[in-house]
Amino acid sequence: MSPEELILDLELHKQHIKQKQVFILAGQSNMLGRGGVTKTTSYSGEQIKVWDGVVPPESHPNPAVFRLDGELRWELAREPLSHGIYCKITCGVGIGMAFANRLLEMDPNFGVVGLVPSAAGGTSITNWSGDSFNKPYKVLAKRAKFAVKSGGNLRAIFWYQGETDTRWSRNAKNYKIHLQTFIHKIRNDLGLPTLPFYQVIIPRLKKPFQGPYVEEVRKAQMETNATNLIKIEAEGLPIGADGVHLTTEGYIQLGHILADTFLKTNSKLLRNETVVSIYNSSDYKVASYSSYAGFYTLALRLMAKWLPRTSI
Repeated sequence: MSPEELILDLELHKQHIKQKQVFILAGQSNMLGRGGVTKTTSYSGEQIKVWDGVVPPESHPNPAVFRLDGELRWELAREPLSHGIYCKITCGVGIGMAFANRLLEMDPNFGVVGLVPSAAGGTSITNWSGDSFNKPYKVLAKRAKFAVKSGGNLRAIFWYQGETDTRWSRNAKNYKIHLQTFIHKIRNDLGLPTLPFYQVIIPRLKKPFQGPYVEEVRKAQMETNATNLIKIEAEGLPIGADGVHLTTEGYIQLGHILADTFLKTNSKLLRNETVVSIYNSSDYKVASYSSYAGFYTLALRLMAKWLPRTSI
């Protein structure tokens, strides 16, 4: 091991034992991350799309960014961030790594970031109501509680969900009440009644995706009210050929928006002020996160040791 690799190895150990600033990533497949899921392969006799393995510079591993894996173990984070948590085949680049890297670029003294991916693809808002039979909610609550119990400081929930509910009139009509119930339930179960909740307002979807009630769901999301609820308008972010999932560029841009918005609202949230704001994606542009590219290249040499996961 070279001196540089030894220094990095020691740094990884040191960062691992620090208190983590924890962010929960919840919702459905756009929070799982589908960036780069464009490669066709055969799986169980069917042709499916899988991740192409390309990690953009903005989403490279960072020695100060960890994730809670499917077995409730903290490990260095890398794409695909949601691998092993409701996703083994079709998950790709998402929001989390771009968010964390941008956050640490803007505030180098923020500390160690702990990401807790907990999204489940294809879920309706009714799957997150907190009832005993709602497995996605139960998994989310379990993972969030473990993150806190293991020494984490829970800073916020990031929520990106609603596309499934655009398919049915009943779901769209009742979306607002279900979302408010979910926000209240998860805060109550975690014992954090003012936990910041960052809600992505879904963009208008395109063909071939069929979602006739997208305007109703968007309206419900915009009209949802709760303390410390911050809304991010995703309209205008690039959407892929399937008409529903963002492109890799879209995920990076949204991750940057979340980082910028979190830092802008954090001081108010710490004072427990009531914050209900809408931030527009058109106010932000993607900026390449490459100032530490050389350091990340060195970090990647140790990924096999620290991150034994498969890539898809």
